Amino acid sequence: EGTPDYASALMNEGNARKTLAELGVNPIDNLNKAIELYELAREKGFKEGTPSYASALMNEGVARQSLADLGVNPIDNLNKSIELNKLAREKGLREGTPDYARALTNEGNARATLAILGVNPTENLNKAINLYNQARELFKKTDNKIGLIGVMYNLSNIYIKQENYQEAYNELKEAIEELEKIRIY
Repeated sequence: EGTPDYASALMNEGNARKTLAELGVNPIDNLNKAIELYELAREKGFKEGTPSYASALMNEGVARQSLADLGVNPIDNLNKSIELNKLAREKGLREGTPDYARALTNEGNARATLAILGVNPTENLNKAINLYNQARELFKKTDNKIGLIGVMYNLSNIYIKQENYQEAYNELKEAIEELEKIRIY
């Protein structure tokens, strides 16, 4: 206890529980346990300001988004996810890295979901678009095609909600072009 290895073991169990939840195995219980494990990893071994600490923050944010998707205190869990992804960027992720871009994307996802739930929809959609565009630039700079394609898809969904069908089409067309570049035949 109190070492990075101990914290890594906690993180791994948290990830396993998050995966079990994704498979439909006691999802609420497993997500709550995963959140507890990510918190313990930060408290009992990962040093604040390190990428591992930031990963524990991001993973907890994703688990909270999953709880929100299941209808468990959605607004509280989404707001907490936003806070956790901001903290990850401030406390351990190097700006300009794919992980930093993933934290931007995660926050964008939480904001887009809040908008769908009717929480400051215009503000949250605009913030989500801004976060996705920041992530897009980082994914391009780091040649992370999968992250880039995901962001394009997320943007297309927002544009559809805004009834901006031409922008949605443009995003999806570009995403397909990127997919074709990496497709293995």
